[in-house]
Amino acid sequence: MQQTGKLFFLILPFCGLLLGAGCVGTGDDRGIIDVGPNSEDKIRKPPSANVFNARDKISVVLSDFPNGPVRYPLTVADDGNIVLHLNQVFQVEGKTPTALQTEIHGRYVPNYYPRMTVQVAPEEQFFFVQGYVNSPNRFPYSSGMTVMKSISTAGGFDPFAKKWSVIVTRQNGMKFRVNCEKAKTDARYDLSIYPGDRINVPRRNL
Repeated sequence: MQQTGKLFFLILPFCGLLLGAGCVGTGDDRGIIDVGPNSEDKIRKPPSANVFNARDKISVVLSDFPNGPVRYPLTVADDGNIVLHLNQVFQVEGKTPTALQTEIHGRYVPNYYPRMTVQVAPEEQFFFVQGYVNSPNRFPYSSGMTVMKSISTAGGFDPFAKKWSVIVTRQNGMKFRVNCEKAKTDARYDLSIYPGDRINVPRRNL
């Protein structure tokens, strides 16, 4: 019994040191990447924000037809493809709008038509801000968006916001934690936002 008591008093100070250093159990933190100077850009940023991805909504307009232009509002399939006029299948994922326009035009002209004008554009894209901000909602995406700009778009932090632990979830499931207190003065702690990203601002402990 005396040995057990001694063991308890030896472990207790060690636990206190861990808590004092901010060490906590992994729990829900598993798999979350902390954003900062040591974060790897190739991990925390998609290769390009200008290419199409699976499930993106896009618009394809084929014109110079005798009966006028034909517009296709489409959602890119999970395999990255779309189907257009005459059941032609195009691989879209990973391509820019300009590259896809060129490929579509080359498929139809001159094999099917003497001329054709092709326009490809993404439909309006959104990101989401949830939790303890003044105006949580979905917002239209624009190039150059970051976590700090997104929070500002959502009306800023609520007084109860846990500003140092904002969680960003990508469409591919990757999660990142942003310390917005540090990001205010050091852009290396901020994070680029892309279409479909979800930003969650948790409540701080009172």
